[in-house]
Amino acid sequence: MSNVDPARRARTMASTPEACLQLYFTALHDCDGDAFDAMFHPCGKLLGLDPEGSVVSRDHGAFRAGALTRGASPELRRHDRILCTRALGDSLCTAKVQIALPAAPTSPTPTTQPVLYTDFVAMLRDGATWKIVAKVYASGALADGGFAGAVAPDAAAAVAEAAWGRYVGSNRRADGAGMSRVFHPEARLTFSTDDGVRSIPSDDFVDMVQNRWASPDHAPFSHLRDDLRASARDSLQSIDFAGPDVAMVELDVGMPPKLFSDVLFLLRARRPPPGRPGGAPGWWIVAKSSIYAPFLEHLEAEDARPPEASSSSLRARAAKLLARADRPPPPPP
Repeated sequence: MSNVDPARRARTMASTPEACLQLYFTALHDCDGDAFDAMFHPCGKLLGLDPEGSVVSRDHGAFRAGALTRGASPELRRHDRILCTRALGDSLCTAKVQIALPAAPTSPTPTTQPVLYTDFVAMLRDGATWKIVAKVYASGALADGGFAGAVAPDAAAAVAEAAWGRYVGSNRRADGAGMSRVFHPEARLTFSTDDGVRSIPSDDFVDMVQNRWASPDHAPFSHLRDDLRASARDSLQSIDFAGPDVAMVELDVGMPPKLFSDVLFLLRARRPPPGRPGGAPGWWIVAKSSIYAPFLEHLEAEDARPPEASSSSLRARAAKLLARADRPPPPPP
């Protein structure tokens, strides 16, 4: 955007999540590369399912190329909707939006008529601006109101099992192999730092889970690994669906000294990804964004004991005091 005049640059600055979403609509309807670069982070990913049910991932460059060559669609703007937004702290925001776009027969997820998309997007603060770092979507023919199919009655339970049973469970056990069976190879962990957005590839995240309690941040708190005070803060906050195969989950996981608030995007894949031993068709996490707050920081290293150990120490001390009280007084000098 270095050749863009200052007035236009000001119009393509996403200073709020809402401004980021408006740039999203502009970029896709107007085939506007400057607006696209302003709203979609270089590490961002667009994730969907191909006709065979495998996860398809497009990076910034591939998504941008497709958006700019699809063809302008100002007449479809009237279908744009911001259905809801949710801010988690001051650096992470999610949104559920709808956008209608013309046919894209050469897309990795091809369409032959105008389509109404229902999208989940995750936005992170990147310095003074907000940018989309992940997008998943469901779609249906615009003529049918974008109907992508009914969400099955047991879908919420299946998503909860993936997000709570497998994702949170693997975190709790520091089980990298278990995490690799729910965290898709195309998934990334993204989060904001003072230096900008960071993106952690899937395999690196799996290694982080496996070695969590040996890491510099968590090693001083490894004695709390099985402490109920840590797991008591785990919470499944919400599940939402964009369609029968697309879900968003918000949950909290307590890993001292941090309480993580995670947003997970999941797709129901009919084909498991290659290179994931034990992987199966079903719900896979394809994107994760996270924030954290301080948690049990005062219990670092030897200053903390599980409640049972603390009670034992108090009992032992009380016994010593009682024994001392039963001793005869020392003779006078």
